Parts: sequence; structure tokens; C-alpha cells
Amino acid sequence: MSKRKSSKRATRQAKQSRFKVPARSPAKAQTNRIPLIVGGVVAVLAVVLIVSGILRTMNQRADQASGTSGGMVNSNPVSAASSASVQTRYTAVQAADDMIRWPLTTFDDGQAHYYSLVDAGKSIDFFVLKSSDGVVRAAFDACDVCFGARKGYHQQGDLMICNNCGQQFPSVKINELRGGCNPAPLERTVAGTDLVIRSTDIAAGTGYF
Repeated sequence: MSKRKSSKRATRQAKQSRFKVPARSPAKAQTNRIPLIVGGVVAVLAVVLIVSGILRTMNQRADQASGTSGGMVNSNPVSAASSASVQTRYTAVQAADDMIRWPLTTFDDGQAHYYSLVDAGKSIDFFVLKSSDGVVRAAFDACDVCFGARKGYHQQGDLMICNNCGQQFPSVKINELRGGCNPAPLERTVAGTDLVIRSTDIAAGTGYF
């Protein structure tokens, strides 16, 4: 082989070596994939956290909405007496010759019995109960303080409890005390074996309702 041919071959090989890409080893190729995998995992976790945060916020808002709605999560446990039960617990009564009568035995169970008389288009609510000392007592289902809330009272054992503020009143104090949050007294009389309440005395409590 002549020197000229050898020189040309050497030049050609030198040029070819410039354009050859060195082969990557399997280990190096594996190493280059790791950052991509890690980046993908991080992106997926970020999406999961964002979605979780959105769902948690939506659930909290839903809980708050349900807590402020009519089913009420109520901070005052006394007011947990449902408004529906308050509205439907009254028995409508009518007077005959200005008198409403009940057999005294109606109240032997010691439970508060709730009634409502309509006067001039307005319902006036009251309750009657036989207290622990055996006396039949009556009062408007309202008081001088909380009457504006229109929540009345509920009974718990020997106590009448204001559904608005939670004040408690022993049954033996009904008709005895007035003012403040005491159930507003309602005049009543006993005639033989009957309890009698005048409709005009009930109508006098219209300002509470």
C-alpha cells in the first residue's frame, strides 16, 4: 500500500470518528430514567393533594351549611327542641260563654298539656300541668324576656325549661312567680271537678304572641 493511500485512509477514519456517537452503557441509560420517574411520582402526588384539599373544603362548607340550616347543629342544647314539634304540640280550644273547661283528671299525669286559643286572628299559646304538690297550674307559653323568640317551654321531669335561654323553673313555681323568664302566669280556677280558664284572661296575653 502506498503512502498516499494510507494517508487518505487515515484522514477518512479521523473524519468518521468525529460523527460516531459513543454507545451508552445500560447502567447509564437506567440512571438517566430515574429523574423522570421521580418527577412523575411527585407530579401525581401533587395532583392527589390538591384534589384532596378541594374535596375537604367542599365537605367543610357542606357541613357548615347543614349546621346553619333548619336541622340545626345548635350551640344551645335547649333549643334542640325541634321547631316542628313546638308548632304542632298545641291543642286548639274554644270558649263557651267565655269559659274553657277541662276535667281535673286530665292533668293527673303530671305532664304539661299545651293549648292554643285563636283571638282576633292570633294564636295565643299556654300550658296547664299538675305540679308535684298536686296543684293544677296554668301559664302562657312565653315570658317577659324571651317571648320574642316564640319558642316557649318544654318539660323535663319536674322542671319547665325555656327553649330559648335554658332557664329552669320548678313546677310548683308556675303561677306563683312572674317577670323575668318565668312563664307568664295565667289565671285559672277550680269549679267542682273542672279546671276553668276564661277566654278573656287568655286574650289578655296576646302581647306575648
